[in-house]
Amino acid sequence: MTSKTPLIITLLVMLSSCSPFPYADSPQAAEPIMIHLSSDLAWMEMPLEKCAGSLPETVLFIEYENLEDGQDADLYISLGAPQNSANYEVFLVGEEKIILVANKLIDLNSLDLTAIRSAYQFLNPKWQAWGYPTSNPANQVFSDVILQGEMSSPHVGLAPNPSAMIDAVVSNPKAIGFIPQTWFSDEVQEIPLDAEQQDALVLPILGMTDGAPSHAARSMLSCLNQSVQP
Repeated sequence: MTSKTPLIITLLVMLSSCSPFPYADSPQAAEPIMIHLSSDLAWMEMPLEKCAGSLPETVLFIEYENLEDGQDADLYISLGAPQNSANYEVFLVGEEKIILVANKLIDLNSLDLTAIRSAYQFLNPKWQAWGYPTSNPANQVFSDVILQGEMSSPHVGLAPNPSAMIDAVVSNPKAIGFIPQTWFSDEVQEIPLDAEQQDALVLPILGMTDGAPSHAARSMLSCLNQSVQP
């Protein structure tokens, strides 16, 4: 028995000299957020990812789906109010101007307001006008401001999104259309309007949730509200 005593003492001394095991606090659980982003706001991927980077507990997923598609999401972000948004909580994120564009071969001096209205309301071989499907809110603000509340003629081409609109205008030397200002590129030219019309061609960028927003959705909306500058 006595022969084991030095060994026991040695073990006790070694154990007492060791640092205690570092019990770390459990990390905060990651909170995923699924965002359905309308395709005309594709440029918002960058501010969304930047906001997610400032919220380390948030894991971001983005899909290009509209509110009408009926898929579950924590947050829908849309340019203008979709047709079935009445039952959702709606938050203002920012705003976007709509601008008129033309093929670069068109003489802009020939495109006054009367000519633009004629291109959209009558079949005129001089022009090929382009718009969007009726579900796109840009159609409504264009109709209200430029066409004085009248609807476009059935001959007007329909582009599914601003990227397709630009392609359509570029590919036809007679083509005119309208796009969110953020999509403007030097492939087309902007049709000048007077200040009153330019100021009226504005759509809100809306964040929508089905019921009260989750913590992640509230944090994302707060960040976007401060960072989005269309």
